[in-house]
Amino acid sequence: FELRDLVPAVVARAIRCNEDDVTALTAFVSNVRQMTGGGFGPEPEELSSDVLGFHIAFSEMMPSPMITRAQLAKMYEGAVFAKDDPSLYDAYEAWPKYARDEHVGRYPSTATPMLLLNGTLDPQTPQELGEEVASHYRGPSQSFVLLPRAAHGTLYQSPVSTRPGDDACGMIVWKQFLGGPTSALDTGCTARILPHDFSDAQP
Repeated sequence: FELRDLVPAVVARAIRCNEDDVTALTAFVSNVRQMTGGGFGPEPEELSSDVLGFHIAFSEMMPSPMITRAQLAKMYEGAVFAKDDPSLYDAYEAWPKYARDEHVGRYPSTATPMLLLNGTLDPQTPQELGEEVASHYRGPSQSFVLLPRAAHGTLYQSPVSTRPGDDACGMIVWKQFLGGPTSALDTGCTARILPHDFSDAQP
């Protein structure tokens, strides 16, 4: 969440891209890597598996029929940010995928109490994806809470205070749910999620 304030400055430097910008962006990436222990994700390296992730994604999460390599390249041409590149298509083609079964692409039916949280500024799991999932779970004690300005990882990336140790809004709502899964939720903290402050993020 706190790094969001730097987006305008980072984008401005990337677009201008003079010698000073290259130096600044290189230092920025180095500092972020140090802050996150060498990676950009919160999970420890031993709990992350690219092989397993690709195996599941290639086997059951790709569109069927798969788009062509040329279509994928065209999508990347128009992308502002992209993690991978069209060469990933070659890996998909060669990957030993498992067969899809009747459960792929279907939502299970359940009366179990559920809490779904989604941030409005989450580029990894965008709001529209959360709304799609939530539309299938509207039973008693099944709640979808949208957190304004929250980033990915809403339990921590939805701060209502700058004081160390204070719970973020997502954590506040989650703790309520755990304490009483069938009780009504107080989601008033969503109106108190901190705005982004761009005053010090100058290019």
